[in-house]
Order: sequence, then structure tokens, then C-alpha cells
Amino acid sequence: MVDRVYSADLLVELYNYHGTLKHGFFNSVLGQKDCLNTTDGYNYLAIDDDVWVYTGVTSITGDQSNVGFVLMNQRTMETKFYEIEGATESSAMSSAEGQVQNLHYTATFPLLLNISGEPTYFIALKDDAGLVKKYAMVNVQKYQIVAIGDTVSECEESYTNLMYKNGIKTEAEDTRSVETLTAKITKIAQGVIDGDSHYYIMLEGSDEIFDVSVVDFIDIIRFNVGDEVTVEYKKGEQVDTVLSLNGKASEQISTKAAKEEQAEDTAGGDSAQTE
Repeated sequence: MVDRVYSADLLVELYNYHGTLKHGFFNSVLGQKDCLNTTDGYNYLAIDDDVWVYTGVTSITGDQSNVGFVLMNQRTMETKFYEIEGATESSAMSSAEGQVQNLHYTATFPLLLNISGEPTYFIALKDDAGLVKKYAMVNVQKYQIVAIGDTVSECEESYTNLMYKNGIKTEAEDTRSVETLTAKITKIAQGVIDGDSHYYIMLEGSDEIFDVSVVDFIDIIRFNVGDEVTVEYKKGEQVDTVLSLNGKASEQISTKAAKEEQAEDTAGGDSAQTE
């Protein structure tokens, strides 16, 4: 099967003809009403075994923002226009370079990605030798939101955090109800998630696995199998998140009893000495 019939330059040229001449030749020269032109540069996207040329579309009057993006199939010449207003690719590249201006990295022409429902420019930043050193993600509609990372995953994580911080993305409302259970611990195991210690416990009469964060409930380290606890929790897909933990650990009880016994012995000794 032939993957590419039409070159990227030809597809861009044909789309420019369409964008400028859709209201006739005289309008393209005089009034220029609704005349559109592709931005400088293009990139490629692989979709369903086809290669698509993608580029931004802007007003021919020289507006410094995009009115949308166009995808053009190099095999069939199928063309799709997406109306998304935002920064041009060159503006996004400048924003990315500005974040590392002390390193003098150069931005490559961006890829257009969908990150958490947001149109996003993905840009590689190269040094003078042409080696990729960092990655950048720039929000198309709010190009002042720029995330930089040494890896793609680090860059995406930083970008997601910025979207939360700027109100572009919001946490989904938690509609789970809080449930309570009092029972003895039948199993207990420890794990580490993102550098934080967690204890996973199972309780008598339940098949649920309860996740207890050591950061939030340090007393969990006092408990052993057989100790009775009361937990308030919210159900999850794999584990239930513990919101409250109460109970008496066997070690804690014995230690307390020993201290009370020691205090009584001390008090008795003092009394005998006084007599």
C-alpha cells in the first residue's frame, strides 16, 4: 500500500488556495474577507495507518493567533479543519524557549496533542548540537501556561499540575459515601507509593483491602494482626481509602499496663520508705 501520494508542500499550497480564494480572486486581493492562510511550518501525525500533515491556520491579514488547525491526509488528500483559536506555533515555540533562555535551547516545530481534553503544543528543546535536552508543553489557548521537563512523563505531570493551578482542569467531585467498619485485623502489608509509606490491611468479615497512609495515620505502625480497629473509609476500585483510624494496639495496651504497674510499685516503695 502506498503511504504517501501527495507531498506536504503540495497539500499546504492547495489549502492556501482554498483559504484565500473561497470568496473569489478579487476578494483575496481587495477586501480579503474570511481569507485564511496556513502558518509557517508543518508537522506530521500518524492516525489509523495514514500519515496526516498538520499545520495551523491564521487570518491572511497578519493576525498573530490561529483560528484553527487543518489535517491533510497524504494518501487520500482528505482534509479536516478544526476551529480552535489560540497561539500560533511560532508563539508557542518562543514561549518554550523563554522558559530555558539561560540554556539557549532551540524549540522544534510543535506537535498538536490532546492532553486531558486540552489542545496542547508538544515541543522538543534541542541544544546547539541538535540533541534533545528537554520537552515543553504549551497550552494552545493560554500559551502563558508552559511546562518544562527532562522527560515526556515529567513534562506532562508538570503541565497537568499547571492546569489544575490555573483552573483549566478541576478535580472531579467525590460522590462516594463514608462508611464505617469495626473488626479485627486479619492481614497487614506495607508498600511505598510516590515515596510515601502505606499500610494495607484486611479486616475480619470483609474482603475489602483498606489503604492506610502512614503520613496521615502514623499510629498504624502500632497495630498487628488480631488487633481490633474502627475505620472510616471510602470505597475504591481496587483498595478503599481510610479517612479515620481508631483502636487499641496490643503493644500499646501492654506498654500502658506495664507503665501503670511500674508507677504503682514506685508509689508503694515511696510510701514504705516514708514510714
